[in-house]
Amino acid sequence: KFDTHAKMFDTDCSCSALGALVRAAPKNLCQLPRGIKPYILVRTDLMRWSLSLYSEAYVNSMPQFNNKPLPKTVFRIETLSDIANKLIDKWRDKAEMYRKLVRRKFQPQLITFEAFEDTQELPPGLVRQLLPCGEQDRRRDYSSIRIVHSHRISEFVENVNEVIAHFAVTPYPSFADVFTHRANATAAEVVVA
Repeated sequence: KFDTHAKMFDTDCSCSALGALVRAAPKNLCQLPRGIKPYILVRTDLMRWSLSLYSEAYVNSMPQFNNKPLPKTVFRIETLSDIANKLIDKWRDKAEMYRKLVRRKFQPQLITFEAFEDTQELPPGLVRQLLPCGEQDRRRDYSSIRIVHSHRISEFVENVNEVIAHFAVTPYPSFADVFTHRANATAAEVVVA
């Protein structure tokens, strides 16, 4: 059961939260009660997303639970390419989920992982939608973000030039290309900023 108006965390807050992050299969999301606004988290930087999953699978399992920095590693290009292609399929799945939710009269929006990464806090547009009653100024009270590894890939990738060259010349579709084609909407129209 989905609670559409959960109480805020503070006992003295009379407001209700207007949303919650739920990991659910697309078929369950489509069964949400009316009035719920689905937010779909997406990563749009294919190179860094691929490096992240490679790191988790081959360098340091579940690095988010370890405070140590990733060791500098040589990343196999063939493996990175396989991971990137699987991630493009995940983009297609998210675009399809978006399309199905719209068809069922929901108004989903996308939240980019990079927005969290760059600002280290919730995107202001998301805060305004989720935290009513002037709680926006206290958004840090409701969020905790820790970067597992540096955004500078040269700090954990030994063959950085080879990795950058691979992603620069390989004709991978962008997230916007996949989303525009599959969801029949431009990503810029639906991203929470």
